[in-house]
Amino acid sequence: MPLWFFMPQAQATIRALPISDAGEIRALTAICGGKKAAYYDEKFNVLCIDGQFDVEGRLERMITGRSYHDDLVVVAKSPGGGLQTALDTTRYLERYHYTIIVDGLCASACAQFLFMGGTYKIVTGKGIVAMHGGPMSAASIDKMSITPEGKANLRRENEEFREFYRTHGIDVAITTNAPQSVLDAMKKGETLFWAPPRAEFERSGVKNVRFVDADIMRQ
Repeated sequence: MPLWFFMPQAQATIRALPISDAGEIRALTAICGGKKAAYYDEKFNVLCIDGQFDVEGRLERMITGRSYHDDLVVVAKSPGGGLQTALDTTRYLERYHYTIIVDGLCASACAQFLFMGGTYKIVTGKGIVAMHGGPMSAASIDKMSITPEGKANLRRENEEFREFYRTHGIDVAITTNAPQSVLDAMKKGETLFWAPPRAEFERSGVKNVRFVDADIMRQ
């Protein structure tokens, strides 16, 4: 499966925001080394997320089943998953004004919601923020061979998708502006992921994004 990659951002008891020190970023990501699903380190106020937002909401419940300190740091690795569970999780975490650090693959609903909802956003040298499409049109939903209830649920979810981007001042087109080779493959029915280039985030109104290059992170 082809991916269009971009190369892109922690031991501290008193954290300066936004986080800008590469050593602190390394220390924060190290806290999450080997942690699966949802792990919270209360001492450093770091939430480690490594897993899929399944439609049953298991990961969502693990994350939203606790409270956190303000200025939470979320270190995220996720292939995405259920739109509604990822969106509900993001809304819950936003009350803690979280900084998200992507230190691996953050794709699909992770990129579309969890990444975009962060007050500050850091992509490390190992980080990839990958899209595979935006909200569905009403006409596309109408053509689907599913129950009327299923169509109604899809319409609601996709309107919530658009509303999330409206309220965050982000152009939802960032989720669909794929390179032509990806668009051509998608027309053939393939599902592909691509990573928007850095300039696309700024152009789309995504605020407070910092990319930390691999050579800086190795120092």
